[in-house]
Amino acid sequence: MLGFTGLLASLTVFLFGVLPAWQASGILPNAALKSGERSTGSRAVMRWRSVLMAAEVALAMMLLAGGGLLWKSFLRVTHVELGFQPDRVLIMRVNLPDLRYPDGAHRLAFFQDLDQRVSRLPGVQSVGFTFCGPMRGGWGSDYQTPEDPHGRKADFEPVSPRYFETLGIPVLEGRAFTAADKEGASLVAIVNQLLARKLFPNGDAIGHRIRRGDARDLETIVGVVGEVHLQSQTEPVHPQVFFPAAQTSLYPIPLADFAVRTAGAPLAIEREVQRQVWAIDKDQPVTRVATLQEVVSASVAQRRFQAVLLLLFAGVALALAVIGVYGVVSYAVAERTPEIGLRLALGAQRQDILGLTMARASAPILAGLTTGLAGALAASRLLSSLLFEVKPSDPITFALVARLLAAVALGACLIPARRATRVDPMVALRYE
Repeated sequence: MLGFTGLLASLTVFLFGVLPAWQASGILPNAALKSGERSTGSRAVMRWRSVLMAAEVALAMMLLAGGGLLWKSFLRVTHVELGFQPDRVLIMRVNLPDLRYPDGAHRLAFFQDLDQRVSRLPGVQSVGFTFCGPMRGGWGSDYQTPEDPHGRKADFEPVSPRYFETLGIPVLEGRAFTAADKEGASLVAIVNQLLARKLFPNGDAIGHRIRRGDARDLETIVGVVGEVHLQSQTEPVHPQVFFPAAQTSLYPIPLADFAVRTAGAPLAIEREVQRQVWAIDKDQPVTRVATLQEVVSASVAQRRFQAVLLLLFAGVALALAVIGVYGVVSYAVAERTPEIGLRLALGAQRQDILGLTMARASAPILAGLTTGLAGALAASRLLSSLLFEVKPSDPITFALVARLLAAVALGACLIPARRATRVDPMVALRYE
């Protein structure tokens, strides 16, 4: 890659250096030595400079618009209400091997023992365990009710009694699970608010019954919790059903994720929690240890990378456009110094020279902005699959980008334009 980019840069320098060199080789010495011929450039040369300046502005406009759309989309993702509180929560994966933990009862006993040990650690406020924590996947299945026997899709999750407390998931109606919700007791379930509204739009979900897939027994709904994004912020919230982890007959999946809410920094107790795992089973690995904040941040890492990368390219394009605009206008002012001196000698005011120079520079900038806006509108549709709650033709983003680019480009023009107003007519005309 380094070799390819180096070769590409060398070819670019060579190709863009050949054209002016070729133009210079065709200059006639007789004509070049005439003093009157060096006062202004040819119309063709000036036209090409204007076209290149407009192209730089147009490309910068397209990249800035794309970067702005992606960044606005990223901000929308980060402001999605998660449904849980990720601060001060440590989460880890404890995958129990089937050889030593062949069924749900053995796995449950391990996690209940770990729960009691970790709960006694200083600085621990609450502990919970489940199959997969938020942003780490899930388990989907069908559900039925006596009122509606047709199967519908939902996300299912076995959780410990203090799981909702640990993750900060609000219990809106009814109750959370307790230690009494165990094997042999009445089968119970908790549903999220979306499922409760869907099944019982005009009544209370508490006390109604629900069944997973083709299971034989019905579970009684004892609580309703808030809507939690289990997969990612951009995925819509699905109907969710939670089972007590202690009623192992309700679910076929293994318990694996262990979460700890702490009073201070979560990573400070990481090693102590691992030691408690090894106190129960010295050969048990602990993996995917992270704070819940880090898990949430990692879930939007790709979007963050895309937005930052395109904004970086846009920043480079903006810098090149500013340098190009400044260079073209500065060279044009230097080339037109005799003309400016003549205008001043004939009575033109300094502000007239400033206005004339800015007007000549503004035309290609305006053309570049217009062309770039049209190109950005067309190219932004290619980004539609990467955007979240942002339209590819978002008018606010395009307006802000256009104003920013126009202000920066005109600011680059203003420096050589002000220099033009300080031209001394006598010095400028001396060479004529």
